[in-house]
Amino acid sequence: LRKQLNDSGTGDMFGSEPSLTLLERECLDNRYEAREYLLNKLTKDPLLIDYDVWADFLEESNLYPVDFQMAIKELVREGLAKNVDVDVSRRTKHIIKPNWANKSEKWCLT
Repeated sequence: LRKQLNDSGTGDMFGSEPSLTLLERECLDNRYEAREYLLNKLTKDPLLIDYDVWADFLEESNLYPVDFQMAIKELVREGLAKNVDVDVSRRTKHIIKPNWANKSEKWCLT
């Protein structure tokens, strides 16, 4: 339902308009929740973002991968976090790539 709302702006055929407003608010809140989660998990010491860490993020938070993608993208743009291994300023999507091309990335707070 969230993807449908984001892609087309069309909500659930059987839902009411107030529930769509709530859904939109939940989408935004997920990004902020993911942002707070990452700010608490990351430190000045680089954290290796591999499959195990990525799975822990998802399991501990009950958030979606896209929530973390959007949150870390904002943190990097604001200068609060950085990728030690790669310049991610040119990435438009999937800013976290655990074990991508057999090389995990390290993240830390700035």
